Amino acid sequence: MNGYKIYKIPAPGAEVEHVAEIDGELRLGEEGRGRSVTIVPVVGTGAAYRAKKTETGIVLVAVAEVEKAPAPCLAVINYTGGYDRGRRYQIEKIDGTLVTITSGQVAWGEAGRLGGGGIALCMVEPKTEFMLRSKYANHWYHWDGYQWRVETPPQRAARIALLEVKNGGGEWL
Repeated sequence: MNGYKIYKIPAPGAEVEHVAEIDGELRLGEEGRGRSVTIVPVVGTGAAYRAKKTETGIVLVAVAEVEKAPAPCLAVINYTGGYDRGRRYQIEKIDGTLVTITSGQVAWGEAGRLGGGGIALCMVEPKTEFMLRSKYANHWYHWDGYQWRVETPPQRAARIALLEVKNGGGEWL
């Protein structure tokens, strides 16, 4: 059985990092009031991973062979954008297939009442894009089955406009 590469988006706006190896477990979220932690055990050795669901949770199984590209990937996505009273953060404007396998919650303040967000383990299919908000900016993430692309909204708009013109679209001014 072939597995998938795993990547990490440490915060909205951050570059995507390839995770070469997970040692023992993957922790999503925090413990405490207003928070929840999910522990995903990791078993086996290898450069790729598959998620397996049981009645009590999710287990990542490491395997030697990586699925041939273009392929889905696993992504640990921290979609918490920074403290901003009353703002809720989430993975937004999904175009394609992104499935949340499991997640945990983080929060600010000792009592956990100042808001927060989540960290999710997701399966991302090729040609999927989504947006993450931070307190000050938005960023688009695109998985093409080979690599990640991170863009600001103006960069994304310029890329889409150029693609439209290359395909014969647009109107002369």
